[in-house]
Amino acid sequence: MLALAATAEIPDSSKAQQLVSAVTVAYTSLSLAGFHPDEAIEPKRQAVLDAIDALEAGSAPLN
Repeated sequence: MLALAATAEIPDSSKAQQLVSAVTVAYTSLSLAGFHPDEAIEPKRQAVLDAIDALEAGSAPLN
């Protein structure tokens, strides 16, 4: 129902489908991560950035 309302004014159906898909992926990712709107996002965001930095450091080529 929300998807129909959000895309009702988009004349290009493929663009509407892309929007619905993007929102679905974002919602699913947040839901699986245990995100709740009343929680502070910054600590989780920083933890993700730290994890990315650690992965990049671990996969850096050896000189």
